[in-house]
Amino acid sequence: MLPKPSPVWRVRIFILLLAVAAGLLAYTTQFRRGEAVDVALQAQPQQQPSRAEIATKEFSLAQVAQHMYVSFVMGDQDEIAAQVEQFAAWNIGGIVVFGSNISAEQAQVLTSELAKHPAWQPEILVDHEGGLVQRFSGTGFTRLPAWQVLCTLSATERRELLSTSLQELQAIGVTMVLAPVVDLGSDNPVLETRLCSDDPALVVAAASDYIDVALSLGITPVLKHYPGLGSTSIDSHEGLEAIDPSEQEVGIFSQLLEQYPIPVMVGHVAINSKDPSTPCSLSKPCVMALKEAFPNTMVISDALEMRAAKQDDSLTVTTMRAIEAGNDYLLYGNPVTVEELAAVLEELTTLLQ
Repeated sequence: MLPKPSPVWRVRIFILLLAVAAGLLAYTTQFRRGEAVDVALQAQPQQQPSRAEIATKEFSLAQVAQHMYVSFVMGDQDEIAAQVEQFAAWNIGGIVVFGSNISAEQAQVLTSELAKHPAWQPEILVDHEGGLVQRFSGTGFTRLPAWQVLCTLSATERRELLSTSLQELQAIGVTMVLAPVVDLGSDNPVLETRLCSDDPALVVAAASDYIDVALSLGITPVLKHYPGLGSTSIDSHEGLEAIDPSEQEVGIFSQLLEQYPIPVMVGHVAINSKDPSTPCSLSKPCVMALKEAFPNTMVISDALEMRAAKQDDSLTVTTMRAIEAGNDYLLYGNPVTVEELAAVLEELTTLLQ
């Protein structure tokens, strides 16, 4: 048996994979509907060594930070200011806003603090599915019904509601929404009303409405959770589950990505036919098959502190595994603290020396 690569080499592998990602995003290709589905489900990733040779010596820890989307927990002005100052110093790539019933007044505090650091231009991300998964839902914001309810409305009603709500996010500087959910199903004990429907055509139609409205306002939507969590029975926050995604489930992503080259969040669920012990988010065959089918699509991991991903590893090890798998951006949710992120960056610094 070959020895496992050392941590240093794992990081070097990660550098090469980011170079591959950059190369893949530089060109376009077209796939027939269904063909890309087959690629994602069955094909093994093809290596592109020539693309992996791009200027790796110029890679730095600062570039690692730029590929991180980190948890930003709303609090009072001092707490908001402290987080902004620290993340700006690290030049973090994006902040994911967390909080309950955040008001427009609170949001304005964040906007004002960000304005004090004009050299730092992070993505401002937020979960905005509707229902229980809507951070900006306090005074001054339109409260959306659950995604499942939105999917029962007419296209006109759905677009009007989404337009009103997303314009409010645009006004406070949100640049990316972690939505829509395109997992197929209607009766799931974990996702519940976060699911749209068990009708693939309706899921695609409703998601298209969401995407069209968001893009028209300059906000980037993110499809989630590839390859589909509609058949799961275990919450990824609690543990790992292996599934057999259907062509219908993966086909929804294929149909939407053929029309919209937008980012995709990869879920922490394993695929039985690939590797039942490794979530897709940390599996190179799973992530790279998606990226090769849709080279213009940016891949974002689901939150890396979730039990299904992290298991018994440290957050640093999980981060390296996500990088090695080919994720373009690494997402950290609540309750990952500033101190924990500092430890990850420090440990990566040590490994890069």
